[in-house]
Amino acid sequence: MINEPAESQQEQGAEKNSQRPGYVLLNGRQSREWSVEFVAEHLKLSPNQVQALENCDFSSLPEPPFIRGYVRNYARLLQLDPDRLVASFDEVMKEFWQDEPILAGKFNSQPQSRKPVAVVGFCIFVMMLVGVSGYYWWNSQSLDSVKGSKENVELYDDSYLPETEEEKSVGESVRETNPDVTPENTAGSDVLLIPETKEISHY
Repeated sequence: MINEPAESQQEQGAEKNSQRPGYVLLNGRQSREWSVEFVAEHLKLSPNQVQALENCDFSSLPEPPFIRGYVRNYARLLQLDPDRLVASFDEVMKEFWQDEPILAGKFNSQPQSRKPVAVVGFCIFVMMLVGVSGYYWWNSQSLDSVKGSKENVELYDDSYLPETEEEKSVGESVRETNPDVTPENTAGSDVLLIPETKEISHY
């Protein structure tokens, strides 16, 4: 008679545990004769995290969004309905976090998004791309302006200017007076050739 209350409590505890979603995972693993280490290796978790899922020990697990992901992957590994198990875990997690006021705000929390980091990185990349493009554009413009200046100088070089009518007449008169004088002989010389004149005797 004394042992009846203890036995009834054990039965109630076993029945309560069988209704917990973690027991479904535990029973599924044991029915396949899988070790905790085997499941942990496939789920990329530690053995302690696998046991915490099976025992619904949320104090040693991260925030609910991550727990939902663990449960979903565990259910798929056991070929069970992942949505049903996640819903069952949500009910248990609500009770757990309601009993822990400090952690109550974490239940509806979401993992921190990495989008801001990605956006900042993209903006930096665009700024660098614009800066490099602007540098090459400015450099090309500078080269074009220097090239244009050289062309202008060449256009106004005196060596390219045509002879005037006066210069032509002087050159012809010199050649008539001194037949030996040719443009080739006078080229490159700065000496002005004066035509010879005959002295006229006054006597």
